[in-house]
Amino acid sequence: MKALRMVIRREWHRMTSRRLYLGVCVVLPLLCLFFMATIFGNGQMENIPVGIVDLDNTATSRNISRRISAAPTFRVTEHFTDEADARRALQRKDIYGYLVIPPRFEQKVVTGTDATLTYYYHYALLSVGSELMAAFENTLAPVALSPIVMQAEALGVSGEQIQTFLLPVEASTHPLYNPDMDYSIYLSQPFFFVLFQILILLTTVYSIGGELKFGSAGEWLKAARGNILTAVAGKLLPYTLIFSFIGILANYVLFGPLHISFAGSLWLMNAVTVLFIIATQALAVFIYSVFPKIAYIISVVSMVGSLGATLSGVTFPVTAMYAPVHAASYLFPVRHFTEAAQAMIYFDAGFAYFWQSVATLFIFLLAALLILPLLKWWIKKETREEAIPASPSPCPPTALSTASVIRHEWHAIATNPAILLVLAGGIFLYGLLYNYMYAPNLVRKAPVAVVDLSHSALSREYIRLLDATPQTAVYGQTPNILEARQWMKQGDVAGKGCLPTSRHVWHGARLRSSYSMPPRTLSSTSKDCKNPVRASCLP
Repeated sequence: MKALRMVIRREWHRMTSRRLYLGVCVVLPLLCLFFMATIFGNGQMENIPVGIVDLDNTATSRNISRRISAAPTFRVTEHFTDEADARRALQRKDIYGYLVIPPRFEQKVVTGTDATLTYYYHYALLSVGSELMAAFENTLAPVALSPIVMQAEALGVSGEQIQTFLLPVEASTHPLYNPDMDYSIYLSQPFFFVLFQILILLTTVYSIGGELKFGSAGEWLKAARGNILTAVAGKLLPYTLIFSFIGILANYVLFGPLHISFAGSLWLMNAVTVLFIIATQALAVFIYSVFPKIAYIISVVSMVGSLGATLSGVTFPVTAMYAPVHAASYLFPVRHFTEAAQAMIYFDAGFAYFWQSVATLFIFLLAALLILPLLKWWIKKETREEAIPASPSPCPPTALSTASVIRHEWHAIATNPAILLVLAGGIFLYGLLYNYMYAPNLVRKAPVAVVDLSHSALSREYIRLLDATPQTAVYGQTPNILEARQWMKQGDVAGKGCLPTSRHVWHGARLRSSYSMPPRTLSSTSKDCKNPVRASCLP
């Protein structure tokens, strides 16, 4: 214990003597917390600039324009008389979508001919494009049905019969756990800890690697009386306490002032947070022990932290990635912490539902303990090399020409592994790997449960249609809705639907694929992201 106290006191002196540690350990994490707490505003994507091309200029077209202006998602900033001008404004990103009302639209509506409303939106920006697509569909749906309603009323058909004819099967969708579709509720918590784990990795590697870089590794090991476990534990314990305090503070801020719904045990969430911090430090120790060159490992852990942001399942569902990427995601502590945290946040799940994730976090700690002898060997090797005096230079330096300096620099670049790692690994290899992780592009075959209380030919037909769609796969059928909820709580299914005996009502649920994108984009399908997408609303 005396040796441990000496190492802790020594490390505390090193931390307080350099402002770099204050910035990395305290200031940057708090800035990340403030950033994630305020970046999403009220959590809704509203007042997106759009334009209207009114080529009809009638009472009907003006009524449609007012309907678009009244939608909270839109902010009509420009009215165009030419569709080409609207497209140029879209390409300049002055607007993110526009609606085209063609000539003689009112006349076609009255006569019942082919009246088409066309809207364009910028789908290169996935979140904005998905919001605009959903808003255009919801706003223009009544306009699309109005000609049929007018003709039916003229024939004396009652309103109930019209509704039955237009919507023979009414879909009732209930988004669970985030009914307001609030971006901050979905993204603030995981994004903060994704950024936090990068800072933890960098700080841990630098604190250990600095000992070898500045030639104080022998003194560090001597303070621990030659015990490498005491040396590493004493060095990292001050950082663990600081990071744990910030992580617990983040939980109270996210679930307190930000009003992110959380019905589970906050003590359990804090305990898992501390375990996640220790596991991330253990991963940094393991990586550095394998190859203790701080110039290289700083770049490596930066790449590992960035990959962890993707493989945590926040930006794209891991289950929808290719099998090798899915398997590699288990090597990142942030993946298991995200699964455990979201189980507690969304499902109010107890420890029995995510104990595997907690057990995996302990495995990272075990791996770091097993590799500590290798780190001790590297320290002793570095100490022996420092004891050998450097041989004097055989010849004095001479003046070199510009061509010689350039040639020497190219040789240094080509033979320096740290530079090659940044140029090849950080730019080329990482770029390819990052694209490979997102290569599936679409979420396919998300498992869903069906509660069939009808047991009719029509209900079976609906189930077959649901299973045939590329986005979903029927995991199982059950007459008990509680069993379907249990499947969802365990993570076996991503959503559930119910077919009652009287009418068909579907209940949309929070998909696990919602990890990949903001909640509002779940119901949309991906389209060409390079060009604006053309869609039509046909009555």
